[in-house]
Amino acid sequence: MRVLNNGPKSRYGQNGKRAPSGMMIGYIVSMESTVILGKVNKYLSADKFPLLSFSFTQKIISYEQELIRKHVKPERFKLIHLWVNLK
Repeated sequence: MRVLNNGPKSRYGQNGKRAPSGMMIGYIVSMESTVILGKVNKYLSADKFPLLSFSFTQKIISYEQELIRKHVKPERFKLIHLWVNLK
């Protein structure tokens, strides 16, 4: 997920302009998966996006998240997370 820092108007999803969906790929190399999930959810909660809730039980997992984006069209956006555990 790309984050643009514009002070109090930070916005997610600029790479998905005019797209109804997008994908992010996260690689787990050395950090614990619970720490990674906590850090991602911290950013999501700051902008009032729904938090992620899944467990890293396999080497590759996917998760779909529905977002409402106020500053980017289309407002409704499906973000597909693909996480790969490289440990």
